[in-house]
Amino acid sequence: LPYDPVTKKRISATKRTAAEISDATGAEVSAISGKQSIGKSGVHFRYYKPEEYKKLSSQQKDELRDWRRSNPGKGKDLTNKKEKRVRFNEKAIAAAVDKKVDEKLQELQTGKSEADRKAKTYIMSLFSEDEAKEQNKKQSATKSSLNAILARAKNKID
Repeated sequence: LPYDPVTKKRISATKRTAAEISDATGAEVSAISGKQSIGKSGVHFRYYKPEEYKKLSSQQKDELRDWRRSNPGKGKDLTNKKEKRVRFNEKAIAAAVDKKVDEKLQELQTGKSEADRKAKTYIMSLFSEDEAKEQNKKQSATKSSLNAILARAKNKID
């Protein structure tokens, strides 16, 4: 017979074989720990996903709510988070958008927008500079034309 070192380890190990393990369905966990895990209406006291929670009867939901209130140490603590939590639903978003739109419309109607005022003053300064340049050109043109006329008159006199 060949020698197999693994079989020696298997035999001497403290791990039990599958045949030595007893039935695992014999006792319920709540019976062992002494805590109640199922209510009178048959609801399990645990977290339910929204789809599962909708399937519960109203009596089961009431019992579950009462149990959760009487056992505050279980699950998430939402007392402080409710104040901070902001819900975004269609009505709230629509109201916020309407409010901002109204503010912008009022701002445009009154013309009190700072950017608009700056843009208007800049444009007006450009126009005033152009007008000043045109007036200078006109004045210089009239001066030069008057000087030219006077020069011609002197030339004709001489």
